[in-house]
Amino acid sequence: MGTDETEQQSLTGRAKVRTLFIENLTVLGLRYVKPRKLAVGEPLDWESFQHKLEDRLAYLPPDVLHVLAEVVLRLAGGVRRDEWPTCATILNNAALLCEPPDDERLILTTWFTSRGGPPALHGGYLVELHSHLRKHPRAPSAYELHQLRERAADNKRRCSFMEELLQAGRADDRPDDVAWYHAYTARLTHLEQLV
Repeated sequence: MGTDETEQQSLTGRAKVRTLFIENLTVLGLRYVKPRKLAVGEPLDWESFQHKLEDRLAYLPPDVLHVLAEVVLRLAGGVRRDEWPTCATILNNAALLCEPPDDERLILTTWFTSRGGPPALHGGYLVELHSHLRKHPRAPSAYELHQLRERAADNKRRCSFMEELLQAGRADDRPDDVAWYHAYTARLTHLEQLV
């Protein structure tokens, strides 16, 4: 879709979104039309629409931006199917292609540093709460918290078992379990620092 691979690698953040996504779709004929009914936070003009997309899509790698451009082209509105979809539509489709990183998701950054983090840290279910919030971006119900605690207890037993195998040097025939253990403990360390 236009720019060669070496140039794509040198682009970062907002410039990458502007060049590989917005400009490519504009060249293909998409035009911005101010929505008749504005949703809360919906940009009023083309410039603010672009800036919002650049800010919110900067985490996407170049190949995903190309795929997203194809998706957005198919979602174009208007009689001639040449109008940009809303920001919400674009951002939701982007998240389906590639989950935003934690620092882009307000529920994750605020929940762990305020209300939900300390109880999860003391209760030993930080990793499980993190997984839940990534999948369901809302506060967990009492029933879901109960399930998270049970899953955390299972994972704690699994970690203890893996630590014993690793210390005894008997984990060589379990590469998947070793990978799971290292990923789990690294994630736990990261989340403990966040709280």
